Amino acid sequence: MNAEERNQKIKLANAQNDEDLEAIVKTPEGFRWFKRFFSESKVLKPTFTGNSQSYYNDGQRELSLKYFKDVARVAPERFVEMELELITEE
Repeated sequence: MNAEERNQKIKLANAQNDEDLEAIVKTPEGFRWFKRFFSESKVLKPTFTGNSQSYYNDGQRELSLKYFKDVARVAPERFVEMELELITEE
């Protein structure tokens, strides 16, 4: 497999991942799951605790930020709705 074929394969896999995520987050069940995931990982809150728990919190938040950005990219309308709900529930 040459570089061009490898790049094409990666592009197709990324496009499929985006389509899958968009389909999931557009369902009520997927929306609720991601909202709970973002809430529990404190994606919109500071992670500093003053002790070693900060490292754990920051790791959790870092992972959720990746998905937070992915949801924003593939389903911006659902992202805005989810973000508003997360902010109002705090």
